[in-house]
Order: sequence, then structure tokens, then C-alpha cells
Amino acid sequence: MEIRADIEAMYRAGKIEFPAYAGRLSEVATTVAAQTPVWASEAAKAQSPPALTKAIELNDRITQLLTYAVQTWNDAAETVVAITDDFVATDEQAAVEAASLQRECPELARPFEPVAIPRSKGVGTR
Repeated sequence: MEIRADIEAMYRAGKIEFPAYAGRLSEVATTVAAQTPVWASEAAKAQSPPALTKAIELNDRITQLLTYAVQTWNDAAETVVAITDDFVATDEQAAVEAASLQRECPELARPFEPVAIPRSKGVGTR
């Protein structure tokens, strides 16, 4: 059995795509956050009407959520890179150990063929 991962795609996601998405979200968060002082000033001038006060609270909450999303994308990017690094290191170590085993036991150099599992009647059928 062989499990494959597209290492290049994983590195691209972790080093380029996820950070780029986090950057775009960060820009949106900055833009949204910049409105709070503007709205607070207007609210103060208007003696803090409930609708405007609620809008400021909502704006702050949206800013918090966007900031959390930015951190999540950045954390995901770091995690994908760490997992990919581990895949590469594990593959390299496995190759070294497989070569060592083949030197010690040349009969292991032949391809591994799984043994067919005999089935008796009624097993696995209805």
C-alpha cells in the first residue's frame, strides 16, 4: 500500500495561499476596526443613541471575529508546513531504513505482493 501526498501543494498552501488569505482578512479587519472611533465620535455627538451604540458593539465584535479568523488561517498555515516537513523527514528516514534492510536481506528487494484472503461461502455476503 502506498499513501501519497502532494508535497508541493501542501507547501504552497502553507507558505503562500493560507497566509495570503489571512492577509486579505487582516485588511478587512483593519478597515472594519477603523470605523469604531468614527462611529464613537458620532455617537458622542448624538448623545449615544441605542442604535448607534449597538452598531459600535457589533463593529467591535466583527473586528474580533475577523482577527480570530486571521490567527486561525495563520495557525493553519504553520500546521500544514509542519505536517509537510514531517512527511518529508519521515519519507527520507523510511528510504534510508528500506535501503539498509535491502542490503541486509536482498530477498526484500522484490516487490511485496499481498496474500489473497481466502473467502468461504457466506462470509461477507448476504
